[in-house]
Amino acid sequence: MPTRWLQLVYPEDTGSAAEGTWPSKQALHHDQELNTVADAFKTEPYNLFTNNCHVFVSAVMTHVDYRNTHWDPFKVAVLVFFCARYTSLWGFLHTWLPFMTMVVLGVFYGRMVFLYVWLGLSVPLLAWFIIYNFANKVW
Repeated sequence: MPTRWLQLVYPEDTGSAAEGTWPSKQALHHDQELNTVADAFKTEPYNLFTNNCHVFVSAVMTHVDYRNTHWDPFKVAVLVFFCARYTSLWGFLHTWLPFMTMVVLGVFYGRMVFLYVWLGLSVPLLAWFIIYNFANKVW
C-alpha cells in the first residue's frame, strides 16, 4: 500500500483530455519506455538491497530522460524523502510510527547502548547503499 507519492512535472507536455489531445506523444513515449523497462525487469530477481523498486523507478526516469539527467536509486530516494507527499495522515503514521516507537522505546530502555547499536547498523547500511549505487550503475 503506497504511503507517499511524488508528481513528476513535465511542463512541456500540454496534452489534456478536455482538449481531446490526451494522451500526448510524450505520454505515449513514457508508456512505451515504462513497458521496455518493465520487460527488462521481468527477467531479473528482486532483491531488497540491490534490485528493488528504487532501481526500477530510476531506470524508468532515466529512460524517459526526466530532467535530462541520469537517475540512480540514491537520487530517487533523496527526491522521495524530501519532496514526496503523504497520501493521508494514515500514510504518515504508517511510515513513521513503527520507527519512532522503536526509537523511543530503545532510548528509554536501552539508552546509549541502543543508540550505539542502531548507529552501528544504520551507518554501514547507508554507506553500502550509497557506495553500491554509485559504483554499480547498471542503467
